[in-house]
Amino acid sequence: RVDRLGREPLAAEGEALLVRPDGYVCWAGPDDDTHELRSALTRWFGPADEFR
Repeated sequence: RVDRLGREPLAAEGEALLVRPDGYVCWAGPDDDTHELRSALTRWFGPADEFR
């Protein structure tokens, strides 16, 4: 499925988005849900300790 979006906001207030470099949203959720965000970051970019 492909959704084309214009300049409308993608997230409601209080939501966060993780956008891949190619412009696709790969995670969306509440901005206080750090567990799910960390999980998505690890899935897409690898473990954080690899960057130290």
